[in-house]
Amino acid sequence: MRTLLGERSPREVVSLRSAKARELNLREQLPDDDTLIQLLAAEPGLWRRPVITIGNELSVGYSAKRIQELIAQAK
Repeated sequence: MRTLLGERSPREVVSLRSAKARELNLREQLPDDDTLIQLLAAEPGLWRRPVITIGNELSVGYSAKRIQELIAQAK
């Protein structure tokens, strides 16, 4: 999980709009990074989607511009 995130905080990839985030009251207060990583590993529905990796680059959440940039860099 940490390898995939690289320098990113797990707070950047968690989907606070997901049903599981609401169930766990994550919108009220996020746990520390280590606990959040454990939650993301156990509950894939907590990830913002899509998750795209190209080379060492990671894009989380839908951004057409960012996805096009990653594809262009990979060519």
